[in-house]
Amino acid sequence: MKRLAALLVILPLLLGADDPRSELKKMEGAWTIESIERNGAVMDPTKLRKRSVVIQGDRYVVKEGNQVIEAGTYRVDPKQSPKAIDILPNSGPYAGRVLLGIYQLSDDERAICYAPPGMPRPKVFKTNPNSGEMFIIYKRVKN
Repeated sequence: MKRLAALLVILPLLLGADDPRSELKKMEGAWTIESIERNGAVMDPTKLRKRSVVIQGDRYVVKEGNQVIEAGTYRVDPKQSPKAIDILPNSGPYAGRVLLGIYQLSDDERAICYAPPGMPRPKVFKTNPNSGEMFIIYKRVKN
């Protein structure tokens, strides 16, 4: 009987661990961009101070100050290792093209590394010279 009770408590936690909807919910909110690495080089952090990302469900909006610089949707697959993300911008430089990436997520930080359109999904959280890949670290905005 104790085993059954323990299973009934643990099973929902295990089932939700790899649920895309659960991952989308965890990503919701406002995020600031902590760092960006592109083609093996880290971007000047002073250029990132005004950038932010707001996520609702499977939709995202990237802003620089009050100006929207990109928006779109995304899909996640937390069952892959590393976890996979497909970014589908509907505005910005990659509008209408799919960006394949990987991600890590904690309560207050998320990291995404993605390839340019038509390139394979990255396997590690770093970029190489002339790869076109981007590695971005975000921090959650606390209310």
